[in-house]
Amino acid sequence: MSFLDRYNNKSDNKNKNFNSDNSKLKSEKRRNNYSLSEDLKNDGWILYENNIHAPVFNSPIWYLKIAIKNNEKFMYQFVEKEDTEKDIKFKALSPIFLSSSPITEVDSRRDNGLEKYALNIGMTSQKECTKMEIQKIGVKLLNSDCLEEFKLNPSDVVDSDIPEEAKIGEKEEYPYKTFEDYPENIQKEALKIIEQGDIIDEMLNACNITHEGNRNELKALFLVEKSLFIGEPVHYKIGGERGVGKTDIVLVSISIIPDHYVFIFRNPSPKYIHYSCKNFNEDYNIIINDDTSLNQASTELNKSITDSNDKEKRHDTVIDGKAVTFILPGEYLGIYNLAKDIEDNELLDRLFLGDIVEDNHNKKQLKEK
Repeated sequence: MSFLDRYNNKSDNKNKNFNSDNSKLKSEKRRNNYSLSEDLKNDGWILYENNIHAPVFNSPIWYLKIAIKNNEKFMYQFVEKEDTEKDIKFKALSPIFLSSSPITEVDSRRDNGLEKYALNIGMTSQKECTKMEIQKIGVKLLNSDCLEEFKLNPSDVVDSDIPEEAKIGEKEEYPYKTFEDYPENIQKEALKIIEQGDIIDEMLNACNITHEGNRNELKALFLVEKSLFIGEPVHYKIGGERGVGKTDIVLVSISIIPDHYVFIFRNPSPKYIHYSCKNFNEDYNIIINDDTSLNQASTELNKSITDSNDKEKRHDTVIDGKAVTFILPGEYLGIYNLAKDIEDNELLDRLFLGDIVEDNHNKKQLKEK
């Protein structure tokens, strides 16, 4: 049984067995002050203005904010952390979703709403990832020794039901490092495609589920993205008129790549880049500059990752008035969908230029959205 199935079954049982307890819990007066346990703090959780902020999508700045409204409803919202010289602040990335269910229970309306905004703003490119993030937060909260007002009675959770990758204090890692790590049925299907089918066509057909048309442009992006994994990255700048679906096609093309390889920059500040550099992978990193203009900090970062002659890539910046140098691990691929042309000719000369042409299928798809 999958983690998703176990979670849904567990939540169904809670709804039946603890409904009266939960109603009593919600009707009671909430405490004015909460506290986080050390294990949640170590996991990156933040308590700010008496609201929980749980990190999501392995990002150093994205959080799911959880609050209690009028002692009855739970409030959920994606936010972005902004460090200032004096304090930490959070900026809203999505609307507030109200729910009578705590994060430890499945709420389709809440979960679908959060998933929609996570996909739209580029927090993730794959469906179901948001729901998995919500479920993992719920499991961590149930397994913690604090914040009883935000959860159901945790005694119903059996430790063996909690997958190893979701346990507190352990860093979640992508489970499939090599082809042999995948389940046997997936290996067989993949080998069948390699031996009997056309790999590119299979990838196009998979993407066609959510994006019609632009098959030639998708092929180009597939080849660009795969160039990273053979040690010959082809950095790519996407051209095309506004409204032809440049962002959509990029997000669709990377949907077949594990999320942890992908970093999406939209108007990145030096502080944002500072945190992102700390989270780059030791092996492969795809940096997507989407619908943005390159400022000085992002230009210098992109010049570093696209320099094929520099084997040890580094990024020099200034944080809180101090010079900071990051040695960037791994290999890099840059993809650029920019609101303005690149002004740095040195960077521009390193990029392969391509255009997305609007076709009838894609035009229809965009209008329907």
